[in-house]
Amino acid sequence: MKKTKFYIGICLVVQCVCFGIAALILWGQKKSLAKALAITAGIGGISGAALIAFALHEKKKIASCCDDCLDDFDDDFFMDDEDDVFCMIDDEDEVADESEGASEI
Repeated sequence: MKKTKFYIGICLVVQCVCFGIAALILWGQKKSLAKALAITAGIGGISGAALIAFALHEKKKIASCCDDCLDDFDDDFFMDDEDDVFCMIDDEDEVADESEGASEI
C-alpha cells in the first residue's frame, strides 16, 4: 500500500500528457472540449507531480530513519577490541582418555 501514491501519481502524469495532446489537437479544430481537456490535464499533472513528490519524500524519510537505527545498532553491539566468540578445542588424546575413563565406571 505504500507505493500506491507513487503509482497513482505516475498514472496522473501520463493522463496529463495524453489529455494535453488531445487538447492541442482539438484546439486546432476549434472544438469547445479543448478547454476542458486542457484544464483537466493541468489539474491532473499538478496532482500527479505532488503525489510523486510526496511518495519520494516519504521513502527518503524512511530510508534516513533506518540508516540512523542501523548506525546505533552497530555502535551498541559490536566492539572492535573484543571477540564475542570464545572457542575451546581439546586435543583428541584428551577426549579419548576421558571417554575410556567413563566406560570403566
